[in-house]
Amino acid sequence: GYQYLPVDGPSQSVSAFAQVSTLTAGLRLEPLAGRWRLFVDAHGGVALSGPDTRAAVDVGFGLDVPLNPSVSLGPFLRYTQVFQPGDLAVDEDARLLIGGVSLSLQARAPDR
Repeated sequence: GYQYLPVDGPSQSVSAFAQVSTLTAGLRLEPLAGRWRLFVDAHGGVALSGPDTRAAVDVGFGLDVPLNPSVSLGPFLRYTQVFQPGDLAVDEDARLLIGGVSLSLQARAPDR
């Protein structure tokens, strides 16, 4: 993922925002895999922000509503935490709550 995170300071301009990208791997479960697919997922990996690399985890859930056999659309909510090392002046983890709409593309099995 790629997000802008506000940083402390007097300026509220775009230049006062930090950037973070996450590289994670995880597991996705679909406990209700009917026509509408409810999902829960969790990931672990790293967050990259400028020269810094930090451990990161996230959990999320959502609903995929099929528009056709290959395309689904639906709401999601995700919590991400980026761990801050304890030896720095700012000793607090970054915590993000992200919500939105996801677009899922799924390859169709060949007709037999």
